[in-house]
Amino acid sequence: MGRESSPTSEKRCVIRGKSGTGKTELCRAVAHQLVAEYPDGQIYIKAREHESADTSLYRILETVIHIFDPFAQISDDLDPLYGYYLSVLNGKRVFIILDDLAFGHNLHLLTPPSSCALLITTNENSEIPDVYSISLSGLSQENSEHLLVSICPRIGQYAATLSSLCQNLPLNLCLVASYMNRDLEIRIADFILELEEYVERSINAENASVEKILGYIVDHLTNDERNLFSQLGILADGFSKELLVELTNLEADNEDAVRMNIQKHLDAFTSLHFLTYDEDQNYYRMQPIIQDFALRSLGNAQEIWYRLAKVFTTSTIWYNTLANRSADGYLLSVLVFDEHKIRRAGTCTPGFS
Repeated sequence: MGRESSPTSEKRCVIRGKSGTGKTELCRAVAHQLVAEYPDGQIYIKAREHESADTSLYRILETVIHIFDPFAQISDDLDPLYGYYLSVLNGKRVFIILDDLAFGHNLHLLTPPSSCALLITTNENSEIPDVYSISLSGLSQENSEHLLVSICPRIGQYAATLSSLCQNLPLNLCLVASYMNRDLEIRIADFILELEEYVERSINAENASVEKILGYIVDHLTNDERNLFSQLGILADGFSKELLVELTNLEADNEDAVRMNIQKHLDAFTSLHFLTYDEDQNYYRMQPIIQDFALRSLGNAQEIWYRLAKVFTTSTIWYNTLANRSADGYLLSVLVFDEHKIRRAGTCTPGFS
């Protein structure tokens, strides 16, 4: 990790680095450490692929505003929108994470009040005046080998070769070691040869190494595991097992059997480092780069999008009922509506931000 600028603003920071260096996980770790300092909220927003800088900026401002004022009327003009953004955050201590952000000329409109903190991750190298920035790169060779062996001790003498194949990127190392640890019958020397051949014959030679390694591992999952992995791509920002049960089989005769099967797959995905599990919240999360990969592998499977729409539409009716009764806290569950999912599912499907 290297520092690129002096800490001119201790509450605004940009973390740079290519995919797989651990930017998102570092943000989550920092947020966890600062929960007590920012008691009014911690907001995580992931930039969308192919979204323009101004569109992303508008969506971020709109999301934050609706979290604190769900019925706010949103302006089409960025300047008054930014004023409203400052207004809803004024006097509050909120920690905001903007993940994988593309920089634009209006980036200053994201600066929150001084009581709040802003943490941005990006793959870009653009400089932002008066913002503290750091860069993340791959681990050292020694630390890479240590990480591999700590996850899968039998890697042993092959650690140096695998580290190089993984480009010393933390996510690659975790994926490879976890895959090796899952199936003890795989000979490591054979795995290295197969992975090298897989990477060389990849359709898109420019793909990031993380995607190539993910592609190899997903190709070696069972059919049931691949199907469920793809379906997880639509559940951005995490999910509970209960939601997944509803999503994967709404009309199953034996719900207990469905739950047991899903739990088996969730345990497998967690062991493969596809998912992380928060025991306190009983909540699963998929790293953004893995979630994006899963979503692309799902494609336009209309049935699963229909199921998601049906689940969330039912939820929306329930939340609206609570709202009409002035029930406290109903907006803690549904904060904003994700127009991207509405378009994909063809119906009203609220997303979580």
